[in-house]
Amino acid sequence: MVLCVFTTRFTRNATGAEPFQVNVDGLKANDVIPKKFVYNQAGCSGDNLSPEISWNGVPASAKSLALVVWDQDAPVSGGFYHWLI
Repeated sequence: MVLCVFTTRFTRNATGAEPFQVNVDGLKANDVIPKKFVYNQAGCSGDNLSPEISWNGVPASAKSLALVVWDQDAPVSGGFYHWLI
């Protein structure tokens, strides 16, 4: 599985404001997920640890945030949603 992190296009900050970013400790964009974060069942053999997630630059007008981790390469039809936070 490859991790892709996207920032939303509809979020706009005032001039000079910090851009919205999602940071996942221990993962790099478009890289293979390290074994320590891989599930340890259903044919997978990882440590099943959750990475630390942080964010910054959230616009003051934001009412909520959502994080979806979708695995388009999962061996099931249509991919697999790992997390919905």
